Amino acid sequence: ALENGLNSQVESLLNNKTHELLEEENYQGALELIDSMRVHFPNISKSRQVALNNKEGVAYHNLDQFDKALESYFKVISDSTSSGMDVYAICLQNIGSIYRKTGNNSDALDKYRSSITYCKAHDFSRWLFEGYQLIGETFEAMNMSDSSLFYFHKAIELVENGDQDAVSYEVYHLASQVYSRRGDYKTALKYKELYSIRLEEYIAQQFKITEDEQKYNIQLLTDRYFDLLAADKDQKNTERMAKFGISGTALVFLSILLAMLYKQRRTRVSLARELSLIEAESDV
Repeated sequence: ALENGLNSQVESLLNNKTHELLEEENYQGALELIDSMRVHFPNISKSRQVALNNKEGVAYHNLDQFDKALESYFKVISDSTSSGMDVYAICLQNIGSIYRKTGNNSDALDKYRSSITYCKAHDFSRWLFEGYQLIGETFEAMNMSDSSLFYFHKAIELVENGDQDAVSYEVYHLASQVYSRRGDYKTALKYKELYSIRLEEYIAQQFKITEDEQKYNIQLLTDRYFDLLAADKDQKNTERMAKFGISGTALVFLSILLAMLYKQRRTRVSLARELSLIEAESDV
């Protein structure tokens, strides 16, 4: 991409690499890459600058360098480019979390509430859920269980819509803990069971999606393979065939298909072996 002057593509790839470093908890590496990008790409797009400022804040945040993290987060929310982007809500919540971690619950609640207002205006249900849960956790830390449960239940309403991820189901567990501390063990048990049930349903759903995607991909490759064979029969003398050959392309697709089928079979054999070992070693 560099050799061809595709700076935008390079920026995108490096931005993805920064995300990977954060996922790997290599926060110092992420900061070094961000600094390098700013030096080598001084004319980087404004939206990319916003993304990098957020990632920089996340890195400093996880390194407990809160002053630097706040500086990066505030750059995002003060930049008009972030208006309408979900990163604006994310930064508001991250600022609130730093305030809460440093004992400033009042300002933390203020930022969380601002994020909720913003998310409602832009229909960011995923981050609206986060805002409700964070407020609930803050009130619980302040021993205000009624307010805590009010926001936990608002978060649970969003979870019931089904557009959250596995981590979202933790809110059932949090609600259970609040009821337990209040001495309402019956309700606490109810939410603990709901947590287990919802999480199991989510895992089963994701497994089914993955399974269907594998079947779809294999079927798609099979269809494309036979399409290529048909094209090979009908278009023997085209320039494209002379250069590489439809037959060669068909063989490539066939090899990919066979590799996927072999990998899928090998995975099933490996899983069966692991399950056999678990059953052999289990006391249950």
